[in-house]
Amino acid sequence: MSILTSIYQFLMSLSTAFIENWQMILTDTGVTLYIVLASTLLSYLFGIPIGIILVITSKDGIRPMPVLNSVLGVIVNLLRSVPFLLLIFMIMPLFIVCRF
Repeated sequence: MSILTSIYQFLMSLSTAFIENWQMILTDTGVTLYIVLASTLLSYLFGIPIGIILVITSKDGIRPMPVLNSVLGVIVNLLRSVPFLLLIFMIMPLFIVCRF
């Protein structure tokens, strides 16, 4: 069997799976877009005010407040690493199974 035949069969099975499950695919795409938009909105609602507060309370800011700036800076720096930690936990089983 040639490589072109294998590719053709794969694409046919993929198109068949899409046709059979198109409603579920559309529904799940809508849910994914909803989650992305909701998280983007929350990021803007919290991130922009915190960023403005950090700039205003910095050493050279309009109203220097070193304690508030330090506390907010630590919180922001800790939360910034959460997505990377989630990624590490998600791919960790791959390294355990594959034994690279």
